Amino acid sequence: MSNEYHCVYKMEFPVDEWGRPGGMYSLVDVPVVEYKMLTRDGIIEAQDKKRDMFKVRDIEKNFVRWVHCDDVTLGRPVDD
Repeated sequence: MSNEYHCVYKMEFPVDEWGRPGGMYSLVDVPVVEYKMLTRDGIIEAQDKKRDMFKVRDIEKNFVRWVHCDDVTLGRPVDD
């Protein structure tokens, strides 16, 4: 039984002129033009019930961030 779950989360990211996550979320040296709320696929690795947050690992870029529970939609368990 897995303790990790797939999810869809939303978070504000710096983005480049093509709408891709930029800044520290990219290896490409392209200027950040704005900040946008993006929806991305992730895996929930932990939960902090006191702060009402999930620790989410981004599937595409593999970075980890704490995201408020209201901004996370729970999916199916990660297969072992």
